[in-house]
Amino acid sequence: HEAPVEGLGQVVVAPSVVLFLTLNEGAGYIGTIPVDDALNDRVQLFIPLDYPPPDVVVRILHDKAHLNWRDSETLAKVWAQINQSPKHKDAVSMRRLLNTAQLITTGKLPLNVALTHGIGYAIGDPELVLQALQQVQHTKGTPSPAEADEYLRKLEQEILS
Repeated sequence: HEAPVEGLGQVVVAPSVVLFLTLNEGAGYIGTIPVDDALNDRVQLFIPLDYPPPDVVVRILHDKAHLNWRDSETLAKVWAQINQSPKHKDAVSMRRLLNTAQLITTGKLPLNVALTHGIGYAIGDPELVLQALQQVQHTKGTPSPAEADEYLRKLEQEILS
């Protein structure tokens, strides 16, 4: 197969080459430019994908972010609970979840602080995130967003001194 490519001329592609295109459609992407009809016409098969099941999410957090199993399970449950809430349906992407996990592993932040800053402020609802954490952990007394901010300020002072 050959195809003309502007600036390159004819490009030869082997018959066994398969191209995969990804597209983030939905709530967080509404208002962006829709997919061009010419591009849609060139795609032969559409396979809609949903988020992976919880056990796979746990494994992803453990393997990719090097998070321990217990925190991986907790983070995955909180993430699922937030994404299933009517107000924030699918608001937290897998990428944001992994970034939050990395705040724990590389930033050495406690789970509640990482959740507050990695997800809570991003969706504009840190209280909901901490409530979800309380429900998942079945504990009371999870620090507030203000207490999480104070923890970060103290940590920053320790690092700078």
